[in-house]
Amino acid sequence: MGENIMTDKSWEDIDRRLTAIEDKEQIRNRLYRYARGVDRAEVALTHDFYWEDGVLAFGSEPMIAHENMEAYTREHAAKVLDANPADIPFAAIYLLDDERKTARLLAGTRLPTDHAGPTHEISR
Repeated sequence: MGENIMTDKSWEDIDRRLTAIEDKEQIRNRLYRYARGVDRAEVALTHDFYWEDGVLAFGSEPMIAHENMEAYTREHAAKVLDANPADIPFAAIYLLDDERKTARLLAGTRLPTDHAGPTHEISR
């Protein structure tokens, strides 16, 4: 039979390479989570990606990440919905409270301004 030709150096190399693969996978999973949070406007998924005093510079005015991320995601969602009026004639974005009993109107696009417009707060 063949000899075991694995040396300590070979095992160290395998261990180093596996660690690199695991590290890359963790980074990939975090990027996916961040992208999901931004795409779905789920602020909670994006909070731990920034230092407390981290600054975002997506537009003309930089903003503190933790203080303004919710506002940014609302605005981003409204812009995405506003991009093609043929797909979505108008949209209202609501946020549920922690008890999931009341929804507050946060943002919208092409909302009617007359009496048929959206309700600012909806309660069960």
